[in-house]
Amino acid sequence: MLLAAGATLAGVSCGLAALWLLRRGPNGQMRPAGAAGLSGAVTAGCQGADVIGMPVSISGPCLRSANDEALVWPLSRKMPMPVSIGLAADNDIAIPAEAVGAGTVSQHHAEVYYHSDLQHWVVRDLGSTNGVHINGIRTAHNLLEDGWIISLGAVALAFCAEEDM
Repeated sequence: MLLAAGATLAGVSCGLAALWLLRRGPNGQMRPAGAAGLSGAVTAGCQGADVIGMPVSISGPCLRSANDEALVWPLSRKMPMPVSIGLAADNDIAIPAEAVGAGTVSQHHAEVYYHSDLQHWVVRDLGSTNGVHINGIRTAHNLLEDGWIISLGAVALAFCAEEDM
């Protein structure tokens, strides 16, 4: 069973940082699956239990790590806007410090939001040191299209634009 980001179950909460793979515990409660024996399983922004990073499939818009298919952050027009991205734990999407290239990401690097007039998702640099690049071109503010690569320093995220309701 997958617990979507932002949901809470049995006192365990997860922000936008990841999706959780759950299993039924000995007392019948759904619990996050343990990470024992798995190397490189990285998630961030989740408190209260072990989390296991697994490739996941979601519907709707999302940001997906180009280097670690287990890192997927769903986006929705229903969520509070803008969605902040960076290394700091208080971001809506906190890039794990263990991620490849994380040292090049600012504490509060960028934000994404849905622009209802333009009917597009947009990314905006928050004055980061290493900038925001879309498909290799530095930008301060840009519309996003399906499959485009957002680079925050050396961390690459693929934007998936599947429509959500």
